Amino acid sequence: MGFIPIFITLGGAVMLFMMVVNMTLKTKKNQVLNLQAKVLEELQKIGEQGKMDLKLDPNDTTALKAVYIQVKNNLGEKDKAIFEKEIKKPFQTAKLIKSQYNELLKRKPYSIVAKLLGYNAI
Repeated sequence: MGFIPIFITLGGAVMLFMMVVNMTLKTKKNQVLNLQAKVLEELQKIGEQGKMDLKLDPNDTTALKAVYIQVKNNLGEKDKAIFEKEIKKPFQTAKLIKSQYNELLKRKPYSIVAKLLGYNAI
């Protein structure tokens, strides 16, 4: 009879931890996708990439990176300031959050919960 409250408390703590990890991973993944969408939108405004129809895939960011590099190399003088503010900063932030997300998935208690909830590295 004395162990029942201990098990209930322990189960509650585990469930709260799982909820926090789920929310953290979901938030970071959404931030990455939103920043990538913003970068793609700005790239299409600046570059001649309006004709390209790129789909954002959270597991494959190589297409966005290729377009980013292509537009960066073809910039004129007037577009450099806009590029720095509107494209480069969100792109770097997305890379940083993506790195944090992937590192979080490697850490031990988080990796167990992430596998249980079906999260994969971006």
